[in-house]
Amino acid sequence: MLAVRERGHPALSFAHAAILPHIGTEGAHLTDIAERAGMRKQSASQLIGELEAAGYVDRSKDTADKRALIIKFTPQGERFLQDAAAVKTRIEDELRKELGAERYELLRDILKDFPGVE
Repeated sequence: MLAVRERGHPALSFAHAAILPHIGTEGAHLTDIAERAGMRKQSASQLIGELEAAGYVDRSKDTADKRALIIKFTPQGERFLQDAAAVKTRIEDELRKELGAERYELLRDILKDFPGVE
């Protein structure tokens, strides 16, 4: 998380980082985000509110369902996604260098057995 904060996202917490990937690049409804993140709707709503206040997401009317709101990334939120991807790549490169290619791939295979790990 420190590496992401150093890239210009000091307001983000681990809880925020845990929910952000569940929004998706096309946006999502709050109930879907909560379900994907494995949390209650109220908790997800609080985190989304904090992310909205910090400028990472916004809520707008869903054009497919006028009664619903869709949560989408703002340009700042999209920058976070790019920065997080760069940090992830750097960590993977460091692990590959430290472990060697064969052991690194073994580690990745083992981690795939855990829910939510890609």
